[in-house]
Amino acid sequence: MSSGAGSAGSARVSGAHAQQAGKGPPQDDDIVPHAGELFRRHPLVAGGSRPPYTITPVNLKAQDHKKPEFLRINPKGKVPALVTERGDVLTEFPAICYWLANMAPAERKLWPDTLIEQTHTLSTLDLIVATLHMRGFTLVRVPQRFHSDPGAQEALSAFGRSEVTAGLDVLDRILGEQDYLAGNFGIADCAAFYCLAWAEPTGIALSPRLAAYLHRLRARPAAQRIRASA
Repeated sequence: MSSGAGSAGSARVSGAHAQQAGKGPPQDDDIVPHAGELFRRHPLVAGGSRPPYTITPVNLKAQDHKKPEFLRINPKGKVPALVTERGDVLTEFPAICYWLANMAPAERKLWPDTLIEQTHTLSTLDLIVATLHMRGFTLVRVPQRFHSDPGAQEALSAFGRSEVTAGLDVLDRILGEQDYLAGNFGIADCAAFYCLAWAEPTGIALSPRLAAYLHRLRARPAAQRIRASA
């Protein structure tokens, strides 16, 4: 499955609280998270694919993502948004990851070869982004976005915790005894990286396998570099 994006030679990424604008691409083999909040908050910029890129900060607390300047780039009013050299605007975590994985050299295997492996990757990616993140951690961390009543916020947070707990159980079973979710490191691991990092600050325990998995992700050279520079 090809993205058809290989001709785009550079990219501009808009992300929450991103730093280090204008830096060149990372020099290791990962797709890496951007420099915002120690890679915890939002998706990824190019690393393994190595197109030149710049990062444009978007301050969510100041509602920059709702201002006309940003809405002209992404009318959805969401980060991240990636603008390719030819002017295509890519949005949504799975789509941007797919593009970046297909920009990477084939030998890095960031996107699997077979249809069934690709389908399993998309399924796992959706579990992480749609369930763990959107239905789970979002409600745990910021229930006030959805209701002003403290009692309703408490109920939303409790529901979010139940979704996270159930989702983590499924993710643990997908991981099994593998080092990474699909065997080799890939885009689903990039999603798991930022979601699993939310567990400890919100008081949600990871299973021993998931805790060890997060430790492996944090030990990757790209993660070490970002932590050192943030």
